[in-house]
Amino acid sequence: MAEADWRWRPAVEADLPGIRALFDAVKQGERPLAHDRWRFFGRKDEPAVLIVGEDNQGIAGLNALLPTEAILDGRRFKACQSIDTMVHPRARGTGLFGLLARKAREAAAARGIEVVYGFPNATSLPIFVKSQAFVYIDDMPRYIRPLRPSRRKPGILGSILDGAAGLLPRGPSAANIQVTIGAPVDAELESLVVATPPPGECWVHRSVAELRWRYAPEAAMGYEWLVARRDGKAFAAIAWGMRDPSWGRRANGRAGLMEMLGHDLPALRTALAACIERARAAGAWRLEAIVSRDHLVPLLRRAWFLPRGTVFFDGRRCPDDAPPPATWGVVTGDFDGY
Repeated sequence: MAEADWRWRPAVEADLPGIRALFDAVKQGERPLAHDRWRFFGRKDEPAVLIVGEDNQGIAGLNALLPTEAILDGRRFKACQSIDTMVHPRARGTGLFGLLARKAREAAAARGIEVVYGFPNATSLPIFVKSQAFVYIDDMPRYIRPLRPSRRKPGILGSILDGAAGLLPRGPSAANIQVTIGAPVDAELESLVVATPPPGECWVHRSVAELRWRYAPEAAMGYEWLVARRDGKAFAAIAWGMRDPSWGRRANGRAGLMEMLGHDLPALRTALAACIERARAAGAWRLEAIVSRDHLVPLLRRAWFLPRGTVFFDGRRCPDDAPPPATWGVVTGDFDGY
């Protein structure tokens, strides 16, 4: 089939079985139904941009974009992350990939979205750069904090490594700060998400509504908030999570440090130390973070987060081909993949 022969349209919730079948054909492994329903159709105020391509056998391709907001030099604007760009093996080489990507960007632009960004793998990056006019922006550093290495190295060696990991410093905690489990109230979140990126650096900026959706129980990621308060006032908050048992064999014990909100460093350090302990107690064998914001990296290093490679980061304007912002500061929550 040529590109012009494909039927394309916005996806609706009734398409979930077809989308999940496509995911299984491409990735060889389904996600929990609750997760997909949450991810694609769970946010009513700013729903995902979903474009599917069909043939007589059903859904053969999907391009999905998750809307958010970004801030650069004091100006906020709509942005979105490119996720789940998939084409069924039977449809590869037909032009469906490019058609759906273009239609998704046009639909995003119609909603006022200005920039698309993504974290492609090594296979996808050259395709996005060559055929979709994405710009490779940077490699974003990944950090890991060992918690229970025996999960990967069982036996005596694993037990020794577990003991060593348990002795690693978690970073200094402040005695006058109390950490509680549970999400901040709206007013606290409003005060903590105030974004002040350095001049020329673009950050993803989350609204309270987005944070409530992003870390909801329906994600099946076991998300948990830790709030650091001094004299009853919230000065920092951390969100972390790990796939729950509904993921089956894909519940791999890797926890993600998703958000580090607030600018009070003692409060952030104290919340981070509590996060490490909570993840270890939950059975995670390591805690991962993708962080390039300069003020947060020293906190990770003091808590023995070790550099562990990078992830690719790319972007483009929407729908035109003007270059995206050239410098970004990211945290793991900007990366929809944990």
